[in-house]
Amino acid sequence: DKTLKVTNKEITLNLNGKKISSASDVFEVASGALTIIGDGVVHAATSNGTPYCAVWAYNDAVVNIYGGTYKIGYPTGDYNDLIYAKGNAVINIYGGTFHNSGRENAFVLNVKDQNRSTAAINVYGGSYEKFNPANNLSEGANTNFVVEGKTVEQNDDWYIVK
Repeated sequence: DKTLKVTNKEITLNLNGKKISSASDVFEVASGALTIIGDGVVHAATSNGTPYCAVWAYNDAVVNIYGGTYKIGYPTGDYNDLIYAKGNAVINIYGGTFHNSGRENAFVLNVKDQNRSTAAINVYGGSYEKFNPANNLSEGANTNFVVEGKTVEQNDDWYIVK
């Protein structure tokens, strides 16, 4: 029930069908690198009305997501950042399923406003509920996190990057 913090290490985590949840941020990557592989669930709950992140990366951290299901709890606030980058962090998403159960789905993937020129989220794949990573409203209409050469297909409430 605590945040798993990565600092100055390179770690590969295989979810291996397990569920990891926390009443705060699940993964906090301050520096170094975290690679997440395998099937499983990463769930960030909401505590005392404060929404937390499933993955929060900052400073010079690198996060690579290849699989898993990412969820966030129900906030009392207006938004949740499911996957969040700031500073010089880079988050690369190659696959996985991303849900934001908050009232505002614009913040499934989010880069801190003041760090838009230094932090990055690069989307190579994945499925996103009620969130189009090629038209990211958290960064402003028509902001595109999808890398060149990939496309987004909509299927009902889902946006699938191929």
